[in-house]
Amino acid sequence: MKPWLSITGLCAIACLAGIACGQLTCGSIICRDAIGVWLGRGHLLALGYGRGTYEADVQREALELRDAAGVKDQLTDREPARRIVSVRRGRRLGNS
Repeated sequence: MKPWLSITGLCAIACLAGIACGQLTCGSIICRDAIGVWLGRGHLLALGYGRGTYEADVQREALELRDAAGVKDQLTDREPARRIVSVRRGRRLGNS
């Protein structure tokens, strides 16, 4: 076998292995949670159709809702955040 052919085959196998490992990593809930914390988005709260909902997303949406209602102070309890997560989950599943 020619040396350039074996090197090409090994490079192709390495590329396919890298793609497979990347898919497994991006599909892992634990890994996505750790990446979200590392990048400052907070913990992963929900995962649906390959898209994650992080704490920063929920807080931003809660502040937008409170601003639209005319309330200017910060979010103090977690109950509105839980309701937003449940609404977003329902919206992604096509229930609303």
